[in-house]
Amino acid sequence: MPEDYRVPVSRVQARLWLAEGDEHEIVLFCPPDTSAASLLEDDRRFFPALGEGKFMLVARDSVAALWVTAPPDPPPQELDLPTVSRSVHVHLSHGRSIRGTIRFVSSGVQDRTADFLNEPSRCFDVHTSGQVVHVAKRHVLFVLEE
Repeated sequence: MPEDYRVPVSRVQARLWLAEGDEHEIVLFCPPDTSAASLLEDDRRFFPALGEGKFMLVARDSVAALWVTAPPDPPPQELDLPTVSRSVHVHLSHGRSIRGTIRFVSSGVQDRTADFLNEPSRCFDVHTSGQVVHVAKRHVLFVLEE
């Protein structure tokens, strides 16, 4: 009977930064063909994870950042849309910061970082060496362009 309630998921290793500064190595349960960022965009208040070998429920509002291994870059022919890359230094409310690159689709008119950050999504991605950091906007103090 318990198997009847199981849904397919991908297990994703992640480093979790909480708003108060705590850091945890966790395993996320992501629906197939979605990224860890989808967990931050969901309206439900909690998401499940494994931490220290135990099942845990993480409050979405408490997540400052999720670090995951970057997926491989798509082949060049799949990159149909012009993209903009900006080097940034993101400062979070708990005193930590993240350096990396943000990437977004070019509008062809104005490609301002502020417009990208002001989009309605709850998080944005910062690409670092070999990792993607899903950053919760609610915990960002400021972003410096480098």
